[in-house]
Amino acid sequence: MNTHITSNEQLFSEIVTLLETSILHPFTKFADISNYDELAYVLNTRGLKNSRGEVLKGKSIARYIQRMDKEERQRLREIYYP
Repeated sequence: MNTHITSNEQLFSEIVTLLETSILHPFTKFADISNYDELAYVLNTRGLKNSRGEVLKGKSIARYIQRMDKEERQRLREIYYP
C-alpha cells in the first residue's frame, strides 16, 4: 500500500477540510469562499503551496478539480469525504 500523499491529494484534503469547517462552524470562517480565487486565497494564507512551491491560484485549483478522472475522484471521496 502506498502511504505517500501527493501534493494534489494534500490539496484535495485541505479543500474538503476547509469547506467542511466553514459549513459546520461558520463563525470561525477566515473569509467567505464563493469562488476558486477566494479558495486559493484562504489556502495560501494557511501556507499551502503547489507542487512547485508557488502560491495557489484559483484557475489552477479549478483545472485540478476539472481534470480529475472518475476513478481518482471516487478514491479521494472515499478517503476524505465525511
